[in-house]
Amino acid sequence: LPAGSLLGVGSATRRKLAWYGIHTIGDIARAGEEFMRNKLGKNGWYLYIYASGGDISRVGSFGEHASVKSVGHGTTLVEDVSDEEIVYSVMLELAMDVGYRMGKLGVRARGVELTIRDSSLAFFSFQCRLEFPSACPSILAKAGRILLQEKYAWAYPVRAVTIRGIDLVDSWVPGVQLDL
Repeated sequence: LPAGSLLGVGSATRRKLAWYGIHTIGDIARAGEEFMRNKLGKNGWYLYIYASGGDISRVGSFGEHASVKSVGHGTTLVEDVSDEEIVYSVMLELAMDVGYRMGKLGVRARGVELTIRDSSLAFFSFQCRLEFPSACPSILAKAGRILLQEKYAWAYPVRAVTIRGIDLVDSWVPGVQLDL
């Protein structure tokens, strides 16, 4: 089958694989684990495992739903942005949706992941732990802003932003003992 039939191979990955002469799922398996990891990172390793038949993920029953592992929302900006305040305002909007959805699911995040795509189309992903589990949009966005300030180098303007609540716990689980 064509490489694009494999889960995780979108149009950009398909083009990159074609550059290396890899056009089928069998080509991915023959390329080897080291080659795939070197050229595509962690995603390349997964593609090699899938193409080689080495995926050991549990097969679920019909109708079974996986527990939610993260809740996120992202957007591509109308124009490339170099102003941190504008990026933060976008993060705050996204965090409102994330917080609302987490509330509906009855979960809180113990961490935040910020993903930035710059105008060169490179992706950067940063994570941090929260002091206590939260679904509060302002807390999620503030953590995202700190990640942006501390981790993003601003080599290129920002094209897309995603904010995600990670390491979820049920809302009823006590998060931290508060000080009186």
